[in-house]
Amino acid sequence: MSKLSHLLSGLSELFKFDNPVALFVNRLFFRKQGLTVYRCKGMDILIDHDGGDQHGTRACLTGDMYSRYFKWLPRDRPLRVLDLGANGGGLALSLAAEGFKLGQLACVEMNPNTFLRLHFNIHRNLGFSGIRLLNAAAYKEDGEIVVSLGKGSTADSIYGGGSSGHSATLPTKTLNTIIDESLGSGDIDLCKIDIEGAEYDLFQGPCDQLAQAKLLVIEIHPHATHTPESLVSRIKQLGFNELQESCTTDGTCAVHVFQRN
Repeated sequence: MSKLSHLLSGLSELFKFDNPVALFVNRLFFRKQGLTVYRCKGMDILIDHDGGDQHGTRACLTGDMYSRYFKWLPRDRPLRVLDLGANGGGLALSLAAEGFKLGQLACVEMNPNTFLRLHFNIHRNLGFSGIRLLNAAAYKEDGEIVVSLGKGSTADSIYGGGSSGHSATLPTKTLNTIIDESLGSGDIDLCKIDIEGAEYDLFQGPCDQLAQAKLLVIEIHPHATHTPESLVSRIKQLGFNELQESCTTDGTCAVHVFQRN
């Protein structure tokens, strides 16, 4: 896509929000102003264009990045949701925008700068007692890891940030630890995992409690020493059937959807 086409596409997305004129003026004449508040169905959502939120949080609300999978979720009761690689909270905000009620919500985001926006977006718009937000990296063991991170990027991972930044020492948590500390026992209606290649490390650690999830949506990336097929096999060993695989537009990774047996 050319730079002009990309600009026009981005501007057209603004008119899907409740304050399109203000957003249009801001993005057309004040493009160096990174932080912008987008209004959507009564929600005030903080987007940092310098941190790439337009490709994550905003894209969740203007497209069907995750809403295409909502057809497998119940609408007759509050949901319990686990989001690994939560970015600015796009998944939870999309659920709210689509009319779903949330009973418990656990979000894990490792970039401290992105986490601040996640914290604002979730607590301002969805504030309830069942929220657990964790600034940590989902990993194969509990401990710490040093990662170079910038203002934020949808490409942030334990292998490095999507933009230049400073080194940060972050806590690491296994999948079992995250579930224990944030949701406890009981069914998890939806677990989303998008951690930019670190999913292979995550599943090398203790992860049997993922079997609590009824629906798993995971983005699987290419890896130097592991194959996507090996990870799919590992997930099936935990008691899941694969419902759907859909390639992303750039063809470098695929989103897989699993349902618990």
